[in-house]
Amino acid sequence: MRTPPGDGRGPGAAIIGPVSEPAPDAPDLDPNDAKIEELFWTPLRLTLDLDPTQWTNLTRVVGLHVVLDRLLTLTILNRLGAGETARGLVATTPGAVAGMKFERRLKVVEEAEWVAADVVEDVREVNRVRNRLLHFDPRRKLFEEVPEIQTAATFREFTRRGHLAFMGLAGPLMPLLERAAEEP
Repeated sequence: MRTPPGDGRGPGAAIIGPVSEPAPDAPDLDPNDAKIEELFWTPLRLTLDLDPTQWTNLTRVVGLHVVLDRLLTLTILNRLGAGETARGLVATTPGAVAGMKFERRLKVVEEAEWVAADVVEDVREVNRVRNRLLHFDPRRKLFEEVPEIQTAATFREFTRRGHLAFMGLAGPLMPLLERAAEEP
């Protein structure tokens, strides 16, 4: 939602706050319904001053990060489970690894050299972009300082690196995942 001209906030400044008055008896709407899109999702997107393509790119960055987060955890668990010293820790290891911050898990696979250095850098770049998008800093201008979602060209480059990160983490796990899928 853009501020009206001459309100003292400057042209195009975003308004942070409620996007509409809450309905006293809001109906139970399907999240994919056109009405909820009109009344909730579109005003929410406009509050962030994002066009529909940037909104889609934002959601794709978050989705990619969710997948990489899981692959990073599985990489560590797979490597630890394969080692002799980890056998006694198997029962407690998944919770401990899952409880580690993303950057710490990335550092573990980097220092252990379980993932190639270029893959680590691609994963780190996805994490950097995701953090810039999701962690508000009032000193920044909303999403203008995250060029990765602004244009088709910058998002294409981000997608290329995200794909390399995904393949670098998922590739070594594929035989394990395929075997698990075959088991009843």
